[in-house]
Amino acid sequence: MEIPHQTFFIEASPDMPNILKERVVDAVSRIHRQGVLLGNINLRNFLICPDGRVVVTNFEYCKSSSPNKALKIDLASPADLRMEMRKLKVRLDYGTAREDEHKRFEAQHRRYHANFLHMQESAFRGERGVNLETETMEDTTDPPIHLETSDWFPRAQERPRRFITPGVTAETFRKARQAFLLLAPEDPIPLTVPKPEELEEGSDALDLPPQPIPRRYKHHDKTASAFSSRKFGLQLLISTSTMHGRISGYSC
Repeated sequence: MEIPHQTFFIEASPDMPNILKERVVDAVSRIHRQGVLLGNINLRNFLICPDGRVVVTNFEYCKSSSPNKALKIDLASPADLRMEMRKLKVRLDYGTAREDEHKRFEAQHRRYHANFLHMQESAFRGERGVNLETETMEDTTDPPIHLETSDWFPRAQERPRRFITPGVTAETFRKARQAFLLLAPEDPIPLTVPKPEELEEGSDALDLPPQPIPRRYKHHDKTASAFSSRKFGLQLLISTSTMHGRISGYSC
């Protein structure tokens, strides 16, 4: 797979600007519309480039609405796709996603408790044909999740990382970083990106030590080849490795 950007890129995080969260959600929505389930909603798999593009990586556990036994890609149902989108929004702290999930679970818990008390009271009185509150259609098709006991929240120690491409000059990096900061001036600045006052003339644009480029972005990795898919309308990077034979990533 090619390096996501020739200057730098950062990992997605819950505290990044809303405009970048929307782009991550939109990227996953586009993948889902093709019937592809990522299978691994780790925020480190979403790389943000200074021009605002989102590069999605790690399709190792992907599934599809059109399964392929030869590639070991299992079936993904519409419910699976909806569940994955809910999980992504919770991990990103997107809009009111976390609050909405809490409300749904609490409403289900209250309904179960009320039905249990009603059944006990009816049994004590010897009544039959108890009218209980039924599940909502939404809860039937997309069951509520107890966030506190799920793996939907990102791990606390997983701080987003920024990767600077080797060979980038200080001036090139400064300009790319400044353009990135202007994407959403009204939103909080991500922790991995320096504050605007650090962009003064004469400052060292490479004051923060760059992270090493992950191996899967090395230029010498010959197991990946790029092509454009007219069917999907996306720029895809398809692994030519006979051992994996899976989509390795795409950018949008």
